Amino acid sequence: MMTEVQSGHFCAVPVEQLYVRLKCSERGLTAREAVARLKQQHKQLKTQSRFNRRMKLLLRQFFNPLVLLLVVAVILSAFLGESSDAYLILFILLITGLLGFWQELNAGRAFDQLKKTIEMKHIVLRDGKPVGVETAGIVKGDVLALVAGDIIPADCRIIESNELHVNESTLTGESYPVEKTPGQTAEGLPLVEKHNCLPMFSRR
Repeated sequence: MMTEVQSGHFCAVPVEQLYVRLKCSERGLTAREAVARLKQQHKQLKTQSRFNRRMKLLLRQFFNPLVLLLVVAVILSAFLGESSDAYLILFILLITGLLGFWQELNAGRAFDQLKKTIEMKHIVLRDGKPVGVETAGIVKGDVLALVAGDIIPADCRIIESNELHVNESTLTGESYPVEKTPGQTAEGLPLVEKHNCLPMFSRR
């Protein structure tokens, strides 16, 4: 299977033309080209830095109705000359925000660790050899080798198949597996009739 982004536009194109368009071959991508495409993919996704994510998380602690109400109370206390009350409320506000930030940060770390333990790996061809790659490492133009039970990590065009049946119930509502085969189909056909494509997140 060969990965592509616009599955609606590459179902009718011959496989040989897809190789040219995606600048790859039946041997897959080279390791160097895969790294370059992965970097470009990250740029297009505009992945935030860890510092920016944490700053947004910290600021989010102070933007909810209860916190805003406490801010108003601090301003009123300062305006009325009740400096001790203003400092006390401000202290409570800061402690509450920092504790919330710390709890969410730890929860995020635990979630990231959990994701790493259950991260799926897929077999792709790199320099003509099968290599295990995590879902986030798959790029446009990769040639995938799928086995029974795999979740499709990207929109794919089928190059070769052997008794390939795919569960598309989450996308089409069809409860029975659909048989998929190589070949070409018209662009205007509905998803269920594109026998040469595998939609993302369906399951073999």
